[in-house]
This record gives sequence, structure tokens and C-alpha cells, in this order.
Amino acid sequence: MMVNQKLSFEMVSMKFSHPFLVLTLALFISLSSVAFAQTEKQPEIPAFIKGLEEKGATVKYLGSDLGVNGWLIIADGAAEYVYTTPDGKANIAGFLIDEEGTVVSQAQMATFMEENKEIMGSFSAQKDAQKVDVSSETKANSDKAQKLFEDIEKTNWVVLGQPNAPIIYTIIDPECPHCHAMIDDLNRGEAFENGSLQMRAVPVGLISKTSLYRAENLLRSGTASADLMELAKVDGKQVSDAEPDSLELVKKNMAFLQEWGLDVTPFTIYKDQSGKIKVVRGVPDDMQALINDTAFIN
Repeated sequence: MMVNQKLSFEMVSMKFSHPFLVLTLALFISLSSVAFAQTEKQPEIPAFIKGLEEKGATVKYLGSDLGVNGWLIIADGAAEYVYTTPDGKANIAGFLIDEEGTVVSQAQMATFMEENKEIMGSFSAQKDAQKVDVSSETKANSDKAQKLFEDIEKTNWVVLGQPNAPIIYTIIDPECPHCHAMIDDLNRGEAFENGSLQMRAVPVGLISKTSLYRAENLLRSGTASADLMELAKVDGKQVSDAEPDSLELVKKNMAFLQEWGLDVTPFTIYKDQSGKIKVVRGVPDDMQALINDTAFIN
């Protein structure tokens, strides 16, 4: 069951890792279990889209624009737009952009959420992908922040840095260039080597099914730390694309994202020098400030 969490930790200055995010993981879960109203009559589902649905994907109709029908496809923890021609004979995956450069897909998603705002009301904190609810310091909210920290401690992660260094937990996607940049910056600054910081990198697969496989393979690797450091380099090797036999390890991490409605990578959670739980959405503006703010919690 999805839990709507309002977190009372401090929001730290950041750079955002995506131009925009069309959907939160909280919405992923709700879409699969709730019957949404649709003001525009849905056409017959084309064979290709129907086939995806029969294989377990969640399919939602987003309306007709620019002569094509829009569909939201949710499968394996990832979402994708697919557009079909009226005759159903052509399928185009990706964002729909008009002649002026406006991302129609984003507008369709906004309309979809607005039409279902009564149901989506509980997810209002995630409608803006660049916004986290930073509520007042009540005991209830403080307890939720502590629960968030305890939950991420239980995820599956890869250690970068020295055993006794101050710890941060950072959710990463193996295909996320911003995650690569954050890890590479910390490595080049010798934060990992000199004991200034230990990153417990929590691999997930948000960008694509391939990144989901790479996250699982990374967690199963006997040289995971070295693999991740290489992956963060511009010309580094890539984690294997081979489909793993099981997604057991990464599914635990995806379940954590789904429970808390997190939808951005990198996403960092840590305790500062006073013991206050803080989060950073995206790449920190000032990496040294992040290092200075951490506390020894192990």
C-alpha cells in the first residue's frame, strides 16, 4: 500500500538531475490499482499496446493531440510514452513535441493528473518534481524522517569510501549521467580515498529496463565498488547489459522508492553534525559543504 509521507527534514541546495519528470513512483503504484476517470473517450487499444498490457504493463490513455493517440505505459518500475496513429498501424515511443518545441507529453500528463485531482490529492507534494514538502518540526514528521533514514539503511547498496568515514546514502541509476558526475566529483576530490566521506550508493532502475538490469548486476558483482567507480568515468566501462536471472536485490530498492514516492536520481539522505536528517535532490551545488555537514553515524 502506498503511504503518503510528509518529511520534516531540511532541503539542501541542489542541481536537478532531469529537465522535468513526468511521473512519480507514487503515481506508478496508484495507477495500477485505481480506476481513473477519463473525459475524452478512449479509442480501441491498438494491438501493440494491447500486447504490452497482456504482458503485465499498466496502460493509460492520455488523449489525442497532433493527430496521434497518447498512451502511458508502465512496466518494471519504468514509465514510457507511446503514440499511435489513428489506424493503429504505427507506434512511436518517446515525448511528443510540437512545432514550437512545447513538450505536449508533459501537458498531457498535467491534464491527466488535474482530471483525477481528487484521487491524486494525496500525492500533491510530488506534482512538482523539483519540490519536497518540508513541513514544520512536529514529532510526527520527525518520526517519519527517522523512518525514512531507517528504511534506506535496510536497502541494498554499494560502498564507496573508507569504512569509518561519515556516511551518506545516495540513490543512483546506472544510466544517470548526473549520478556519474556526483561520484566522479567526490572521487577526484579524494573524498573517498582520504576518509572524508563514505557513499552507500543504492542502485535503482528508473531510466529504463536496461538500467534496472544494470542495477541488479551491479549489486551482484563481486567488484561492485570498482565497477561503479569505473562507470562514473566518462570513458569508463559499462556494467553488463545482460538480463539477470532475478531482480531480487534491486526490487528491494525499488520498493523503497515506491513507498516513499521518490523519483529523482541522484537523491541523497544523511545526518548532519547535529543529527538532523537531510536530503539533497540532484547533484549538490557545493560538494565540500555536503562533506562538512555530515556526521559520523557508524
